[in-house]
Amino acid sequence: MAQSNPQTILITGASTGIGYDAAKQLGQMGMHVIAGARKDSDIERLNALDNVTGIRLDVTKQEDRDEAIKHIEALGNGLDVLINNAGIAVGAPIMDVSGDDLRWQFEVNVFCLVELTQACFPFLLKNKGRVINISSMAGRMVMPFMAPYAMSKFAVEAFTDGLRRELRPFGLKVVAIQPGPIKTAIWDKTDPETLQYAGSPFEDRARRAGKMLIKAGQEQSLPVETVTRVIKHAITSRSPKTRYIVTKGKWFRLFLNSLPDKWIDAVLTRIFPE
Repeated sequence: MAQSNPQTILITGASTGIGYDAAKQLGQMGMHVIAGARKDSDIERLNALDNVTGIRLDVTKQEDRDEAIKHIEALGNGLDVLINNAGIAVGAPIMDVSGDDLRWQFEVNVFCLVELTQACFPFLLKNKGRVINISSMAGRMVMPFMAPYAMSKFAVEAFTDGLRRELRPFGLKVVAIQPGPIKTAIWDKTDPETLQYAGSPFEDRARRAGKMLIKAGQEQSLPVETVTRVIKHAITSRSPKTRYIVTKGKWFRLFLNSLPDKWIDAVLTRIFPE
């Protein structure tokens, strides 16, 4: 049902998965969704949705971010919610990951996220809006051979906490959503046999760990709609949580994370044997 005074939402990384489903369902609620994607085909698919405007938005390109801001300016009614969803995942042994890959991981997941939020701040301030950062359970605990990705998500968590505390006096709300494995196409696209571990002392363990993580993602992941429901709550609640955990075995994961470091190391060693 259309709203008489619809909220304006900007969501990044809306071509597939969490971003696409959120854009679709928020549009169906009558909100005006500006959904960013990189490919023409994905932009066309977004434009076919109710109340959704697909735009070209590669978060790593300054010109795309500038055009997104011009689009918001042209609407003339500010911005109510920014959903920072775009991201990539680099998995590799820490001692093997290249500097370029590590910098790219932070460029996409951290630096561009911060820069887009800064650019949107005047519009969010005008409407006392909300920032929703799609983080990860990897922002709470680091699995072996996923440290590059986890490092970036720990940074997103720190950014979220700092931003929330700085914007609170202005009436803006900042939320982190921490999904565990979610049923998206990424699990079928990743093949640990193609990862470049050849000659590394971590080769065998890294391949085994990759296969285990992919299998867990395929078999234990939650439907993408589960995250969308949480996004809706974070947008519509008068008092949203500061962070939402969206995963199977939530309480076990929280318990595990509360153990002493050496205990956690021992548990993970049993899961990812040496």
